[in-house]
Amino acid sequence: MGLLSYSPIENDRTAEYILNDLKNCNVYTDYIVQESTGTSPIIIENIHHDQNGQEKHSFSFRCPCCKQRLPSYRPIPAKLATSLVESLPQPQVFFFDRVSRAALDLAKYYVEEGGVVFFEPISIGNPEHFQEALEISHIVKYSQDRLSEKDIIPRIDKTILVIETMGDLGLRYLNRCGQPSSQKWVTLRPFHVRQVRDSAGSGDWCTAGLIHMLASQGLAGFQNLQPAELTNAMQFSQALGAWNCMYEGARGGMYKVNKSDFHKIIDSVTHGLDVKDVVLNSLVVELKKLALNKSVCFSCNSSKKRISEPCLI
Repeated sequence: MGLLSYSPIENDRTAEYILNDLKNCNVYTDYIVQESTGTSPIIIENIHHDQNGQEKHSFSFRCPCCKQRLPSYRPIPAKLATSLVESLPQPQVFFFDRVSRAALDLAKYYVEEGGVVFFEPISIGNPEHFQEALEISHIVKYSQDRLSEKDIIPRIDKTILVIETMGDLGLRYLNRCGQPSSQKWVTLRPFHVRQVRDSAGSGDWCTAGLIHMLASQGLAGFQNLQPAELTNAMQFSQALGAWNCMYEGARGGMYKVNKSDFHKIIDSVTHGLDVKDVVLNSLVVELKKLALNKSVCFSCNSSKKRISEPCLI
């Protein structure tokens, strides 16, 4: 797996966590770009339950200790993206969810090289950039609670596949290959698991499954997919999203399940079978120890006052 990321790292413990975690997951990190100044973005997830015991989560952008605003996302500079293009390997897929000049330039490069461009917008933002992103994307996936069909369909032209996630109602997709008269939305009901601990990141797991199933063979492979293969990819991806709900944190399941058990669990989810939790393994224990022993808030780190509780766990 190749990864292109923009991660400032000077005195940045968050970047240290990220790099160690990616290496533990066997992610190819040669294309992570590190800057000499700045900070990596931090978001804190809070998990709680409503009066009916249903899981709810929210996100905080401030340190719970000192209340200072935590570092936020910054797009990769366009000049840096241009310089990286010459050294990038043959691409299969380019994914982006935030539109910037650099992201659009990289997406165009991947189109020219025969890669699949997967766009998952979280908002419209700059209308011109948003329109440009839709025009060059082969797959567009969006959440019903953020955007609507009218925000997407009238704007697209060459997009092959449109996916709308609908939370507890499942998802629907529109395959735009073939004659316009045959292009109809297909709705798939969601899968369910016995215990929902945290739904944060389930949409991302669904996206990861779609990328794996639809785009791993590049644009040529994607264009040759049969309807049954497309439906199978959707259901596999939905199962990933359901599986993720069994664990706390957007990537909690990664640290609790080995590859063999993972495939067994996903198969059980897709067949409606009961799924039991898996024992916590040593990797997540080590990561928790690392987080507990270090604070990632720069305001707290620079203060002479000793912080008894970590800012990010």
